[in-house]
Amino acid sequence: MISKSIKYYLKISAFLWVFGQFSFGQVQMVNTSGTNFSFVGSPILTLDDVSLINEGTITSDQETYNFVGESATVDHFLNGASGFEIYTLSIDKSSNGISVLTNLTINNQIDFVNGTIELDGADIEMNGANLNNESETSRILGNPGSVFTTLDLNAPSAVNPSNLGFEFEGETDLGTTGIVRSHGIITLGANESIERQIEISATNDEIIILKFFYLDAELNGIDENELTVFRDTGSGYEALETLSRDTDLNFVEVENVSVNGIYTLADSETLSVVNNQLINYSVFPNPFEDKIAIQFSENSPNREIKIFDLFGRMVNQSNLDHEPQNQIDLSHLQNGVYLLVPSQDEKALNAVKIIKSK
Repeated sequence: MISKSIKYYLKISAFLWVFGQFSFGQVQMVNTSGTNFSFVGSPILTLDDVSLINEGTITSDQETYNFVGESATVDHFLNGASGFEIYTLSIDKSSNGISVLTNLTINNQIDFVNGTIELDGADIEMNGANLNNESETSRILGNPGSVFTTLDLNAPSAVNPSNLGFEFEGETDLGTTGIVRSHGIITLGANESIERQIEISATNDEIIILKFFYLDAELNGIDENELTVFRDTGSGYEALETLSRDTDLNFVEVENVSVNGIYTLADSETLSVVNNQLINYSVFPNPFEDKIAIQFSENSPNREIKIFDLFGRMVNQSNLDHEPQNQIDLSHLQNGVYLLVPSQDEKALNAVKIIKSK
């Protein structure tokens, strides 16, 4: 039920205005199921305290979605079952930000002017795109959710893919490499991490130099002079030896590191945390196109694999045979980030994020 109706406008270009309705104190533009909306050229869609919901089809070209206004973050959002493919996303809100409740694919850049982008169970794929001018007051935050990219890295020289805040330096070929950034807090013994994690999944797990960048707003009360890189390769988080630390440029650098794993930053006095888990496994390739292989450290007739999307919905369940290595066909899944949860002999093992990119 609509409490009242008033006209509002969305400036798409200098010559076109779209009208809609006000509902429950929020202004929303809805592309309904079965409706096709196409951008042509380089129009600017300005949403002044207006939310956008896509249940149909929106065809991207070189358009800009420009979010402005002062509404509360929770009242200004991107949502809808169909998600969005966007060329440029600009956030320029004088206060608050926008919520992202559906998956996005960005083809050019996210341009931060003012305001935040808060992930609420959604993932943002940077398809050859970059984060532009992310800062202490205008940034991506929120958990669950992630921003990720996939690319080939061969002898990278100070490469920071999509400006996600993780720099690679080395002479080796990492092959196809997935970088997933999330913004939760990891408990490490009696302490906690900063509000940023980076997961790296490279085809070739080679030795490399890495810089982990962060924002002061993510420090979670930790003294940045004490920040240390911690990595989990499946057996728990362990501290890595620091090569350098710069509190002006906000990074911690490590060297001679096998690249694959989940990384975060925490106080240097944090004790390494090793999971009480004797059963190890690996998943490859990751990112994958259609199929993944799972290699266990031991045989067992009682293995089960469940795969969930980041909304918590189970999208695949497989019972595996007793062989150490098994293959699972996931060709039916759409591109995106998923959570693989294995169990063996009814004992849950560590979950791992996997990326489908085809």
